Amino acid sequence: MINSERLTLRRLPYRILDDSGNSEINVENWYGARMQNHKPDITQFDSYHSIFRYKYNSKFWLDQFMRNKKELEQITDQDERRQNDFSRRMLRVTVMLNTMATMRKRKYILEDSTTKTKVVIEPPSSLVTILYNHQSKLTQNGQTHHHLVPPTCVY
Repeated sequence: MINSERLTLRRLPYRILDDSGNSEINVENWYGARMQNHKPDITQFDSYHSIFRYKYNSKFWLDQFMRNKKELEQITDQDERRQNDFSRRMLRVTVMLNTMATMRKRKYILEDSTTKTKVVIEPPSSLVTILYNHQSKLTQNGQTHHHLVPPTCVY
């Protein structure tokens, strides 16, 4: 005996996701889509957010930032300028998120035109909180420890 109720079978399209741990942040997985769904505020990103699973590529980020800057020069509409400003702020948030991920992993890859160097970050033995206000003056007290850090460019 056949039941008069019909069952519906739904098929949902899917795609196999790349191993995000080996993928770089790009237009498809962040800059072009997901980045726009967030506010320019790092407090909304917990340590399990998908952005932390991707590898950061500073050259690609700089290309996105410069493209955004060129677009701003040509925009006259106020709404489009706001959207461009939002994208620029989100690009800066992306750099902050990369810094957070680097500090958590305690390592990063330093690249120049010919070499890649793995840099391990040694945390200080204890963290110190410094409180100050507009009347405070910074003075040097005691020994200063200098750690050799490879030079980096900040734009």
